[in-house]
Amino acid sequence: NTDINTTENEHLLYNVFSLRGILDPRVYKDENTRRLLGNYRAVFAYLSDNYANNNNVEGLKTLVDWGQSTIGIDWHTLYINADRFYEMGRPDWAGDYMEAAANGIKIAIGTDPNATPSNIVAIGNIVLDRYMQPDRALRIYDLAIQINPSSVDAHFGIATALQSQGNVSKAINHIEEYINRYGEESTLINAKHILQELNQSEQIQ
Repeated sequence: NTDINTTENEHLLYNVFSLRGILDPRVYKDENTRRLLGNYRAVFAYLSDNYANNNNVEGLKTLVDWGQSTIGIDWHTLYINADRFYEMGRPDWAGDYMEAAANGIKIAIGTDPNATPSNIVAIGNIVLDRYMQPDRALRIYDLAIQINPSSVDAHFGIATALQSQGNVSKAINHIEEYINRYGEESTLINAKHILQELNQSEQIQ
């Protein structure tokens, strides 16, 4: 909780330390280099907390973009800061970083026990239900399906996102394609019935 001098820390991070190429696979990395990288990430964490606490949305975006391009930040960090952007009134940036977090999960599968298709779906749900960005949610659900093609939750998410776009018939077709390929599933069958009723009521109107 100690106050930090953001101006001086920004100067250190962006100018004095002058870290270059840590993400380049051609750059030699030994144990000492990795310790140095940890120091950069510590400053990153201090600054990001400070920006969030002081509602400095532009500073936070500059920092997260720098972290992505220079030192590499994991999907957990992207997730945390995406939610910060939403709370700071920038759901558009929040969506960008949540999608990046979902892609990060896909990359981390096999090395991070929390990197699972179900957590990708959970991110898709946040983007759809909270951020109200169905186009982006569709891409995120598709990531989960690339890993687990029969994921009921991911396909349900796609149907829900399509419905939110007004594509009720397309949502029904998506569920029918799932059933034809993987068999009947109660959650999707119920969703199909609801969508069919909605489709009929819209046609009557």
